[in-house]
Amino acid sequence: MAHASVSVVVNLCLADRLHLKEEIQEEALVRKIDRFARFLDLAGQLNGEPINHSKLARSLKTTSNTVQEYFSILVDTLLCHRLDGWSESVKRQLLQAPKYYWFDCGVLNALNGELDVELKRSSFRYGRLFETYLIEEIVRHNDYLERGFRFFYWRDKNGLEVDVIIARSAAKPVAAVEIKSSTDPQDIDLEGLIAFREDYPEVTLYCFCQTPRAYDLPSGIRVLPWREGLAQVKVIGI
Repeated sequence: MAHASVSVVVNLCLADRLHLKEEIQEEALVRKIDRFARFLDLAGQLNGEPINHSKLARSLKTTSNTVQEYFSILVDTLLCHRLDGWSESVKRQLLQAPKYYWFDCGVLNALNGELDVELKRSSFRYGRLFETYLIEEIVRHNDYLERGFRFFYWRDKNGLEVDVIIARSAAKPVAAVEIKSSTDPQDIDLEGLIAFREDYPEVTLYCFCQTPRAYDLPSGIRVLPWREGLAQVKVIGI
């Protein structure tokens, strides 16, 4: 990505926090730089998690508005992408806790102090990095090809989730995508997609994963190798 912000984060990865502080101070983006540096640490740990701005603000001993401004800095400088919670009601969408995904898994590992930590394929960390990578690629394909899609996540009252809802507008879902790092997910692993279909039976359901071949599940979910899934977004826009 040829963005000015990339050099800032690369320097952060190299532990050059002084440069990061100078960049932000020069742009007058934040006033209390030490608190912002602490925020970056927490933002790395909370990658891909629903964010409670008020709770995070208490941890940082600041206000909820300040935390929202900090996240806005990350989004505006293209360091993170924001996914809001999906709902038929635009008003309810605005009330749901957003998720933020860092633009690069290497940067995320650096923020979390895990560059030299062994990455085990069966670990939660591996699954979260895989999810982050694919979500970022979906967003990049959409931007590069100017598809005009919008992206959300979905969670019901029972805690079932779908990683990505692809929509043409805030009220028109086109596809729902669950991301799994396993090689052979089954319906039992994709309860979020099945629950989502109850409310939106016309929406196409996908699972992008590490299977060597595409297959269809009894529920109607289309399971695709992740590269084929990205091609689906790239070539026909779902």
